[in-house]
Amino acid sequence: MDAEGLHQRVRRALELSLALVSASNIRSMMKELLLFLSSCPAELRAHATSGIFNAAERRVTRQRGTWRLERTYAPSQRWHIDTMLHVLITQSLVQVACWCIGEYGDLLLRGDCQETEPVQVTEDDALDALETVLQSHMSSPATRGFALTATMKLSTRITDNVE
Repeated sequence: MDAEGLHQRVRRALELSLALVSASNIRSMMKELLLFLSSCPAELRAHATSGIFNAAERRVTRQRGTWRLERTYAPSQRWHIDTMLHVLITQSLVQVACWCIGEYGDLLLRGDCQETEPVQVTEDDALDALETVLQSHMSSPATRGFALTATMKLSTRITDNVE
């Protein structure tokens, strides 16, 4: 089987798996889907991530007389948040954020932006964010590398937290 054929089969299997997610199997299906996401081909990551988010957001709606009962498939709010965070950390979003802090942290700290409501960020805020990434059990070695590099770059531009 050629690479294109294999890619199509994997994509179809992913779509089928996402379609099979229900309120009764969401925990086990999400566990498998998150495992797949951590090792899936790069060209399927966006599709897999989108599908996982959509599945976690699905709602069950029941009509009873004149009122509707609506709830998510998620077994709890905590589970929902943990799943979303896992997907976000699995993706490159945290790596991009770390890179931006490392490259443009001095501008972030100065607050020289053209936003209508700029947010004041302190050196402690930036360093705490990077430390959180470094200490998170959900951060991959590559993500920790981005956070460590950003910390080193930022350390050359900060003044208050030099100890």
